[in-house]
Amino acid sequence: MTEPLSPVLTEALRAMERDGPVIRTASEESPPRAEYEPTALGRSLPNPLAAARDRARERPAEMAQAREAHERRAAGTAPHRSGDPEGALPR
Repeated sequence: MTEPLSPVLTEALRAMERDGPVIRTASEESPPRAEYEPTALGRSLPNPLAAARDRARERPAEMAQAREAHERRAAGTAPHRSGDPEGALPR
């Protein structure tokens, strides 16, 4: 028996279907089930995602600084500047 998807995963898959990276095919079986497949857009994502991952690995200190600035803003201990988290980008 297949386990049902968590609500968070279901929501994420529906968002990806809406935005275009996946297509959903529903079955008429009982119980109902759905299959998800990548679209052309979805198949084009690995390279940009790998580039973002590689960039993060190349600049870990800047990533950590940006993360810390975000956490300070989320905690309300630092002001927010549009487009550049405080201290995240070099001046």
